[in-house]
Amino acid sequence: MRIDLHVHTMYSYDSDLDPRHMVRRAREVGLDAVCVTEHNTFEKSAPVLEAAAEIGFLVLRGVEISTTVGHMLVFGLKDDQWRWPYGRSKLPPEAVLELVEAVDGAAVIAHPYKPGYQFHARELLSASDRICAIETCNGQCLPEQNQKADRLAKAVGLPGTGGSDAHLLHEIGRCFTEFDSPIGHEEDLIAALRRGQFRSELRDRP
Repeated sequence: MRIDLHVHTMYSYDSDLDPRHMVRRAREVGLDAVCVTEHNTFEKSAPVLEAAAEIGFLVLRGVEISTTVGHMLVFGLKDDQWRWPYGRSKLPPEAVLELVEAVDGAAVIAHPYKPGYQFHARELLSASDRICAIETCNGQCLPEQNQKADRLAKAVGLPGTGGSDAHLLHEIGRCFTEFDSPIGHEEDLIAALRRGQFRSELRDRP
């Protein structure tokens, strides 16, 4: 099952991507689902579910959280109450992992070598047993940056995910994650991430 695990829509501050256009494009490029991961908010992605229902396509929801050492994709949150103690500040990675554990969720390190958003390897190594995966195929990264992420994942014994990090329509599905088992909702996604039953893939660009 092919899922783009890292997509932003118009409900993120830095994207103009309409959810209906996103869903149609995802189907066109052969994806089975997309996961909307707006920046630092779960609640703002709620409107995408209406577009998904209208078109009959699976849309899952997560959050891309800015931490003091890089970005993390978090799955399992249900609201934005976790945000209140921190305001607009970046969260300590320990706080994010505690949130994930509290909701029985899953955490993935996002684009560890994307310029300006690198994840500090030292922090990662100390917490690798609490992280499900590293994003080793990010559609906004250069091939050598993704290759470095793949080497890092292998060094710490974690599997790799793929996500387009799309902010524009043509970017949807550029990278995706191939799951070995069917995914029907967020709980299935979390379980599969915890089991490591997936691999990152790069779609040939048109």
